[in-house]
Amino acid sequence: MIHPLLRDVVCADFETIEILPDGTTKGSTEAYRENFRVDSCAISWYKDDKIVSRFIQGEDHVRLALEELGERPILVFNYQFESLVTQCRFPDLKLNWQIDAQRLAQVYDNGGDKNAFGVIVIEPEYADDDQSTIQKHPLAGLSLVKCMKRIMGMEDHKNEAHTWLRDNAGIKKGKEGGHLNLLPYEILERYNIADTENTLILANYILNNFDQIEYDWTIDHKLYMGSARRIAEAKRRGILVDRDALSTYIASTIKEIAQISDDFIQAHQAPIRKVERILRLERIRKLKTLKGRKKYLKRGKWKTECAFNPGSNRQLALLFVNVTGIKPFFFTKKGSPSFKSSHLYTYGDGGKLLEKRRKRGIVLKQCEALYLKAEVTGRWHLDLRAVGTVTGRYSGSGGLNVQALSRRDPGLMTALKADPGYVFISSDASAGEPTIITQFSKDPYYSYFCFDGVGKKPFYQDGVLMIDDIYLGYASVCPIFKDELAKTFATWTHEGRSFADQWLVDAEVCKNAVKNLRKNSKWITLAFGYGLGPKTLYNKAIEAGLKVTPKLCKESFQAYKDLFKGIQRYATSLETHVGKTGWLQNSFGYRFVPTEVRKSFNGRIQSEVSSIFHWYSDLLEIQAPYALYVSTIHDENLYMIPENMVQKFKEDILVVVAHMNNQLQWDVKLRFGAVDGKNLYEAK
Repeated sequence: MIHPLLRDVVCADFETIEILPDGTTKGSTEAYRENFRVDSCAISWYKDDKIVSRFIQGEDHVRLALEELGERPILVFNYQFESLVTQCRFPDLKLNWQIDAQRLAQVYDNGGDKNAFGVIVIEPEYADDDQSTIQKHPLAGLSLVKCMKRIMGMEDHKNEAHTWLRDNAGIKKGKEGGHLNLLPYEILERYNIADTENTLILANYILNNFDQIEYDWTIDHKLYMGSARRIAEAKRRGILVDRDALSTYIASTIKEIAQISDDFIQAHQAPIRKVERILRLERIRKLKTLKGRKKYLKRGKWKTECAFNPGSNRQLALLFVNVTGIKPFFFTKKGSPSFKSSHLYTYGDGGKLLEKRRKRGIVLKQCEALYLKAEVTGRWHLDLRAVGTVTGRYSGSGGLNVQALSRRDPGLMTALKADPGYVFISSDASAGEPTIITQFSKDPYYSYFCFDGVGKKPFYQDGVLMIDDIYLGYASVCPIFKDELAKTFATWTHEGRSFADQWLVDAEVCKNAVKNLRKNSKWITLAFGYGLGPKTLYNKAIEAGLKVTPKLCKESFQAYKDLFKGIQRYATSLETHVGKTGWLQNSFGYRFVPTEVRKSFNGRIQSEVSSIFHWYSDLLEIQAPYALYVSTIHDENLYMIPENMVQKFKEDILVVVAHMNNQLQWDVKLRFGAVDGKNLYEAK
């Protein structure tokens, strides 16, 4: 049965290319570049319960075909890309994009990724019973082919084209999608049309399924379509990159890393020489003849081949364990000494130097990637995906993940500049997750720690530290920390003030007094909220250098459950719902399948935050049309606005948030902040 929504819909799909300097072409998705073109477009629609299709090649002809559509609603697969293409190549066309089948597939089964409870059943061979996890299904994913195979049981409609490219154009398997321009006309036509016809079939199946289960997908879809369009607009504009400043910073960072390496080697000269001797002997012993060994030594290649490499875990093990005699505190799963960045401090000052070297190395890689990405246009056309994660959160991609950016590094972030006459504004959801957790769980302690205790003098009540800091609140009952915290609270003073009195004057001074305790309590508190259990806590706590036992970790887990009983009741209700139905749905209609039942609570909270950001972005676009959306980094939206509109924008944010709170009528109100700056380091 053809779904009523699809009877007047047309499905469109572009195939795109880049024109090279020599006049040849290659497949491309970088629509913002000047030499990018639309090579072809397929359009399909239902007529008398049958699919009719049309294939158009050449950008000018594609434009005419799109103009003929008028106000007719359009269905696509991956609206974010199709929107980017039309913004760049047909900016004057006002097309009526309505439905993205990729988003429909996401809310149908989350791409089947690690799905043990929902529509897609994982076969036993993909279940890893020893680890109590579900491994990724080979058909998991949100590509059109995988969705058609997994949901519809259909064959790969791209197989003909991909086989031709491998057999006739020498294209490697997995790289065919970037070379569709090499296909003969007839095969490209069948390929392009198959995309649109299969998208229609998939959308029809899913929409009929949603009608049967009475699932209203429309609110989430509207919010998603707005966000996908804004992401495409932001990618088209890009962020201005000061490549000269970045180049200077890259050079200085390289020198800094080299200096750290020199300092490390200088501090370990004698043991390093012993390690190099071990390496040299191992290399010589691999040579079978005496003549070969003498020749090798004479040529002197051992000086470079056997030089100490601080990036080699085996050589670090030889240095710290075998030669220096340091007893390892952490081990890999295979039983070797661990040299993860978080474990390096256990090897003394040398380990701390290496940890610093690695951190600076991460920054260097990001700087170098940014420098290359801005080579063509002088801007970073960042990649952000609105689909793909279970909870609906945005994800980064494209070789420089904006979600993993070293946001606090001044050299990197000052190189990302607002356009002349503009400033950046960072608008973050102040206490976004705590707001939602408090609203849904009605947990009194959680509410006090996050909101009700603000501005009040801390005190102990029934063994619980009543304080506006959830990490110290939990630490006061956690067996790992409670004795140390109670002693500090009772005896510590600063300039004659007790802990409680100083908290009201400057809480940061108190936090610094219990810095390590609070740091460890923080990750444990968050981990329990994310679904971590006592067994995993034990392993993580040992890695973090905490002196714990399995019994102590069980007691700590129980202390969390006993303290936050409201959260536990809410989490249990969610887990029960997932166990019965296989899915959850948030307040805005986003439907998802938790990867594991125990992660239901975290998934529900994260999905709510995601939808709130969609809604906030939609409303702010209406209220402040002069504001240009730049990106979203976790709970932070970035905008670029005219520099004379800063105060107006902050006022517009207040108007939008007031409207949201009026609509929600929650007990705990949403709050969004705003910080402006000429670069992304200042706007934080």
